[in-house]
Amino acid sequence: MERINHNPHSDECPDYGSLAFTPVRAALRAQNNIEEEAAKQLLVDAWRQHNDVQKEAWDRQVQEDERLQAENDRVAQDEDERQRLQREQEEEVEKQEIEKKKPKMKNFDSGSMVDDFISPRPSSYALNKLESFDYIELWYFTPDGFQDAVESQRSQTDDAFSLTKVGDSLALKQFAAVKASRSAVKDSDLTWTQMMMGKVLFLQHAQDLNWPEIHLKSLARFFINLEIHPYRLRPHGEKVLILYQAKVRRNWHDRLKRDQGFNIAIINESLVQSISSEVLDRAKLDSITEVSFSAYVFGSVANLNPFQQIHSSPTTLTLLRFSLPDDTFVMLHASLLTALHPAVFTCFCLKFFHSISTSCFLFDNASLLVSFHHNSF
Repeated sequence: MERINHNPHSDECPDYGSLAFTPVRAALRAQNNIEEEAAKQLLVDAWRQHNDVQKEAWDRQVQEDERLQAENDRVAQDEDERQRLQREQEEEVEKQEIEKKKPKMKNFDSGSMVDDFISPRPSSYALNKLESFDYIELWYFTPDGFQDAVESQRSQTDDAFSLTKVGDSLALKQFAAVKASRSAVKDSDLTWTQMMMGKVLFLQHAQDLNWPEIHLKSLARFFINLEIHPYRLRPHGEKVLILYQAKVRRNWHDRLKRDQGFNIAIINESLVQSISSEVLDRAKLDSITEVSFSAYVFGSVANLNPFQQIHSSPTTLTLLRFSLPDDTFVMLHASLLTALHPAVFTCFCLKFFHSISTSCFLFDNASLLVSFHHNSF
């Protein structure tokens, strides 16, 4: 039905008796054989009939509009209510999340007291590594590491943050928790005592941070097996085991991250022997001592071949460099030094790169005899 845009209730009946409707009245009179007044009334009745139909249609339209408006109002009200409830739920969830993140002081046992021994607290960096089950140097759990943590804490504020990678994203963490100590010593450079001291508190703090029991037991057995290993009785044996610990423990963490973990407690003797060979080869190379022998010689100096003449003048500084194996006697013959005044040269300023003792020093016209003896490596 076509929509009615005008309210018929406000319409007024036209004046059908007026001059304007004379032709209409005349037509009705002729058609119906009626008087002038009857023609006029006929027109009035026709208009009123039409107006009543229009009024009924208008009223139905108004009622439908009111019904639709009420429905729209109800839908809008329902939507507003739904959004209000959703906002309240979101606000409640956000409030709960904030409550979770807020620091909370936990309860305590009113019948207990502090332990007899309080373990030193390592640095935030070391604790962060332990919490992430990452590799961390044992030095952080030695007295030197604990002292460094105390000194670092004095110079750093707790509200300093740094960006760090967590999985595939970046996160803000306290600066102290992501910054390694400049004084940290690599596991391979630790002494045996440092390694043994560090492993005790390392295992204790790992246990406090809820490392899996199977991992803790395997690590504990690993250090025990190193401590009782027969290599400790061999020359350089402790160094070998220190290097083994440094290599294997880091590899253990790397393999765990790749889901290729192994039992670290089982000592691989082949790897121990391989590391031992490396250590012994290094010790042999280091045992070849380079000695710098400096001498002031008064007089002129001629050709010093096979030694290199560094400088020659009436007062000459001659640098003779050579390598000495253990218990070697070196003879510097005067035939190499020509035109020397008899027994009027002075030798001093001996520089030794390892601990070498001079057992004999003889001067005469013919030769200079010096005996060097190496202390044990």
